[in-house]
Amino acid sequence: LMSLGNDFAVSRLWPVEDEKAPGVALIEPVSADRALPAELANLVTKHKTSLNNLLEKEGVLLLRGFGIKTAPQYEAVIKNFAKKLETSYYGTSQRTLQAGCQAVYSASEFAPHIPIPQHCEVSFTPNPPKYISFCCLQPPAHGGQTPLCDFSKVNEKVDSVCRHEWQKRKLLYLRSYTDGKGLLFQFDPYKVKSWQQVFKTEDKAEAERKCKEEGYEYSWKGNTLILSVTRPPTRQHERLGKEVWFNHAHIFDMNMIPDEFRLVRQELTAGRWKSDYTVLVLLFWQVVAWILIFFKKLTSSVEEFPTHVLFGDDKSEIPPAQLSHVREVITDHKRWFSWQLGDVLIIDNLRISHGRMPYSGPRTVVATWFDEV
Repeated sequence: LMSLGNDFAVSRLWPVEDEKAPGVALIEPVSADRALPAELANLVTKHKTSLNNLLEKEGVLLLRGFGIKTAPQYEAVIKNFAKKLETSYYGTSQRTLQAGCQAVYSASEFAPHIPIPQHCEVSFTPNPPKYISFCCLQPPAHGGQTPLCDFSKVNEKVDSVCRHEWQKRKLLYLRSYTDGKGLLFQFDPYKVKSWQQVFKTEDKAEAERKCKEEGYEYSWKGNTLILSVTRPPTRQHERLGKEVWFNHAHIFDMNMIPDEFRLVRQELTAGRWKSDYTVLVLLFWQVVAWILIFFKKLTSSVEEFPTHVLFGDDKSEIPPAQLSHVREVITDHKRWFSWQLGDVLIIDNLRISHGRMPYSGPRTVVATWFDEV
């Protein structure tokens, strides 16, 4: 792929013959004296231009074997690569700032048995980060991979009728943020952050100001903040010169979790993915998810559901068959690897998606994001 001198080896994680796989450049130290966090920090400083060119070409860098064990060590490395690490995050997931860090957060706090679908980070917002990075500080005993998928390739394979309809009608994203109080919020597996956590304020007026700044339409129902924004389903990738499938429709859809369990079961049955979860256990959680959705539909309006997506022109439902088709195309193109201690991923977020497979045992993966190298 390229040379980084005699001290570091560069190879592809997946062969070029796998045309559906995303491009991942694997970078490893050649000798033990280079397998140190400080050596990785020096590497990304000395070879920043070359690494950035490689990232633009392939889409993902996987830096492995440099002995990173703590979040501050990881932050020190990424600070040498990025001009500025961002701290604003208008996504739905719970994120916790890591001790001793200024801009490194927990990657996800969803229950370990729930699969997290492929997505480009906050693609439903007008200003998503250009890059996102992850570091594994504790690999799980089983599962817990972070699959990757090239959404420029997905865009080419999505049914043209579906793609053109979505482009014409656009997507209306709905989000409902409560104040985060009460037992139902604490034990709801579908819960998203409170509006106070999203906007980092207790002041409704300040939250409204930030909504206007980000281009969100908003309304209040008691202490619940309901947001909506209309976005196109694709995005032109400036550096790649291609159109990329760039939306959260298959994630914001209220039927997302049971359908993801269905796809994970298929992957397990086909032998594509190995886990200590059995097909019956995954089926059980799929049924539980359907039951929860059934009761939420009885007790909540569409606007009050934590997340949902509609067509933007008339606020009608997107056909379930189209959403399932999109999920299946994505599943066909996603690939994964098993985390190793200290692995660092740097991802072109405007092209490459990420997710999370179910897992068991402790797992610690942290994240940060930025716009410039």
